[in-house]
Amino acid sequence: RKQRTLIKWPAKKALEQYFLMQNKPSIIEIAGLAESLQLDNKVVRVWFYNRRQKEK
Repeated sequence: RKQRTLIKWPAKKALEQYFLMQNKPSIIEIAGLAESLQLDNKVVRVWFYNRRQKEK
């Protein structure tokens, strides 16, 4: 089992700001975000999924 990724505060803030603009980014946008934040694509994708679930 893979260890949980701890997303640091600056990256979390950037993800939240992006979420306010667009809550369902494309694969390309996720890849760009992941690269700029130095996170894995899957981590960013799952973060957006979890954040959308939190909105419900």
